[in-house]
Amino acid sequence: NYYSDPLMSPLIRKRYDLPLKLPIMLEFFHNAFMIPRKIFKEVGLFDSYMFPIHLSEVEFAQRLNRKGYIIALIPEARVWHDAPPYIVRAKGMDNARAFYTLRNRIILARRRSPLYLLFFTYYVLPLLLIYHMKIAYDIKDLSYLRAIIKGVIDGFKRG
Repeated sequence: NYYSDPLMSPLIRKRYDLPLKLPIMLEFFHNAFMIPRKIFKEVGLFDSYMFPIHLSEVEFAQRLNRKGYIIALIPEARVWHDAPPYIVRAKGMDNARAFYTLRNRIILARRRSPLYLLFFTYYVLPLLLIYHMKIAYDIKDLSYLRAIIKGVIDGFKRG
């Protein structure tokens, strides 16, 4: 019953208190979803070249939106995503995953719209950088922070 904008999470999360009966229209989905095979054939598969790790499902959702498909959260559906808190995952995160964490958000923000990229760059990205600096401090790993910063630079280059 949580939904977050994948480009801003973990900063902003919306809790939908259940029971809700109506589907909630969304712009994105992440991690757990169902989709007919024929739509994959029409829209294409995940872009594993540009998004080999992290947020490939969000890029896929952007393509669905451009094709006119509607994405809906069905509140009655239950999915269990058994993942530890981010700080725990960050301790074991390799530099490649850290690199793509913010890089892909920047690329997707640019694809969303120029105005959104501006908002993201000036308001969201600084908060995410502070968040990741704290994580790097907490896990005592500067290579994590270096990978995050390299990813930010690459995200603006590729966008």
